[in-house]
Amino acid sequence: MLQRSLRVGPGWALRSLRRNFFFPPSRSKEKDLIGVIDQGTSSTRFVVFNAATGELVCTHQVPIGREHPHLGWVQQSPNQIYHSAIKCMNDAVATLKTRWISPERISVVGITNQRETTIAWNSKTGKPVCPAIVWSDNRTSECIQNLIKKNKDNRFAFQKLTGLPIDSYFSAMKIHWMLHNYCEVMGTYTRDKLKVGTVDSWLIYKLTGGQHLTDYTNASRTNLFNINSCKFDGDLCDAYELSDCILPRVITSAEVYGKINDRNCRLYGTRLGGVLGDQQAALVGQTWEPNPEHQMSKVKVTFGTGAFILWDIGKSPHFNSYGLLTTIAHKMGPEANVHYALEGSIACSGATMDWIQNKLGMFYDHASGSKLAEEALKRRESHEDACYLIPAFSGLLCPYWKEDAKSVLVGFDEDCTKGDVIAAGYRSSAYQTHAVLQAACEGNNGEKWELPKQISVDGGLSRSPVLMQSLADITGASIYRPNNSEVITALGAAIASAISVGIDPSKLTELRKYSTNEEIEANTFKPRVDKKIRQRWIQGYENAVKLSLN
Repeated sequence: MLQRSLRVGPGWALRSLRRNFFFPPSRSKEKDLIGVIDQGTSSTRFVVFNAATGELVCTHQVPIGREHPHLGWVQQSPNQIYHSAIKCMNDAVATLKTRWISPERISVVGITNQRETTIAWNSKTGKPVCPAIVWSDNRTSECIQNLIKKNKDNRFAFQKLTGLPIDSYFSAMKIHWMLHNYCEVMGTYTRDKLKVGTVDSWLIYKLTGGQHLTDYTNASRTNLFNINSCKFDGDLCDAYELSDCILPRVITSAEVYGKINDRNCRLYGTRLGGVLGDQQAALVGQTWEPNPEHQMSKVKVTFGTGAFILWDIGKSPHFNSYGLLTTIAHKMGPEANVHYALEGSIACSGATMDWIQNKLGMFYDHASGSKLAEEALKRRESHEDACYLIPAFSGLLCPYWKEDAKSVLVGFDEDCTKGDVIAAGYRSSAYQTHAVLQAACEGNNGEKWELPKQISVDGGLSRSPVLMQSLADITGASIYRPNNSEVITALGAAIASAISVGIDPSKLTELRKYSTNEEIEANTFKPRVDKKIRQRWIQGYENAVKLSLN
C-alpha cells in the first residue's frame, strides 16, 4: 500500500501543483458576496458587493439601445435587455476568477430595474411577442385622453387607489395598447399564453425558467395595483380592459424569488432574491437604516436619463393634490411594514444633455460641457439666466402632467453663447426639481410643509458640479452627494437581497460614507445666492413653462 502511494505520488503532486497554481482555492468559504443586476434605460450593469466588509468588489456594464420608430415612441428589445444581463454577470464572474475570488461566494443575486417599461411574452416559448414599450414613450396619449374623458375629465380619478394619475407613463395603458395594436400579442392572449410585466418580471421569468413574479415597488408603478390593499385591483383592470390573469404574482422586495436556471449564466443555481424598482432602490441605498424610523422625511434625487425625486413619508399613504405621485418605497420582507413615498418624475435630465451634446453638437464630452457652462454662469454672475430651456421632448411629467407640452428655449439675446445654452440644460433639471419639491410642500390639503434643508443625490448627472451648485442655489437646500454615488441604486437592491437571505446589511451602508472631512466638503454644495435672486430666477423659469404648456 505504501509502495503504491509512493509510485503515484509524483504525478499526483504535479497535478495538485498545477491545479492550485492556476486555480487556487478560494480564500473564503463563506457566502459573503451579493450580486445585483442594475437594468437601466441606457445600460445594464452587474455589481458585486462584499456584505461582510462593505466593499465594492467589481462592476460590469453593457450599453443597450433604444428605438424611436415614430415621434414620441420609445421602445427596446426585450431579448437585448435579458442578454445584456447575462453578459454582465458572466463578465463579472470572469473578473472574480482573475482575482482568485470564487463566484460560489455569491450568496444571492438581486435586481433593480427601470420601472414602468412594459414587456409581453409567450409563456410557452418564453419569447417576447412585441418590443418593450419604455417608460418615457407616449404613443398611448390618445387612449389616455379618452380614459380621462370617461372619468369626468379627472386625470386623478384613481389616485386614492393607485397614488398615480391616468398617464401614458405607467404600464396599464401600455399593456392595453399592445393588445390592440400587435396581432401577436392579442393572438397569444386568446390562446391563454400571454404574460406581461415590468422589466424585473421579465428578468425573473427568464432567469428562473418560468417564475412570473414582481415586487411591491414595481407593481405600484403599473396603475393596476391598489397601494392600500397591496394587490392588483379588479376594478382598475376593468378600467383598462385588462385581465389580471396575465399579470405577475406580487411578493415583497426582500424575498427569494427562485434560483437562476439558465445554463448560459455562469451563476447557474444561485439564489435570486431582493427586487426594487430603480428609484426606490436609490432611496434605500441613500437612506436605509437598521431603525426604519430614521429613514422618514429624507429626500433623494436621482439624475439619470430622467430625474426622480423621492420623499419617504412613512407607513401611511399620503395623497398630494399638486401632481406628485404616491408610491410604495419598499416592503423589506413579509413581516415588515410597507413604507410609502411621494415622488416627482422628470422625463428629461441626462437626456437633455445628450440632446445638446449629440443633436446640437455644442460640446464634446461632459467635462468640456461643464467648463463652458461654468464660464457662462460666472460671466452672468447672479443676474438673470441668459436663457431657459424646457426639455419637453415627450411632454412634461410632474407636477404638470401635460403630454402635449412643447420644448422651448426662451430668453436668449445676441450675447447668448453655447455655454449659456449648455448651462440652461443643466439648470433645467434643477428648476424642475424645485417645482416638484414646491408642489410636494403645498399640495397637502391646506397643510404647508417646509422645503427640505438637505437633499441627497445620485446618478450619472450628479457628477456635474454645475448641476449640483445650481440645485443648491435654486432649491435653497444643501446638496449631499454620497460616496460611490454611481452604485447607490445597486446598493439599495443589495440591501434588499441581503435581508432576503438573512444577511446583516449594515456593513453595506459604509459604502456611502467618506473617510475624510475634505471628501465630505468636496461633495457638499450649499446655496450661494439670497432668496431675492432665487425667486427672480424661478419666476423666469415659470414664465418659460407657461410658454411650453400653451
